[in-house]
Amino acid sequence: AVEMVKAKKSFSQNFLVDVGVPAAIAAALPLNTAAANTVLEVGAGQGALTLPLLQRLTSVDLLVAVEVDPACIKRLQPQLLPYP
Repeated sequence: AVEMVKAKKSFSQNFLVDVGVPAAIAAALPLNTAAANTVLEVGAGQGALTLPLLQRLTSVDLLVAVEVDPACIKRLQPQLLPYP
């Protein structure tokens, strides 16, 4: 099992823990079905919102997930392997 990353005050981190919140955010994302979409996620953290966003997007869409915390990046990278 992968350990959860502890939120760091130096990065002003707050992690989403209620799975319903990221799912609702991803569902509310207004996507243009006639063209490719680009979505920017600032502070991808441990992927709570990243994964629901990726599941909502199509193969022509692009998700740019930005994260500066190396511990979060290490935890998030294996989860992103199925998404080229």
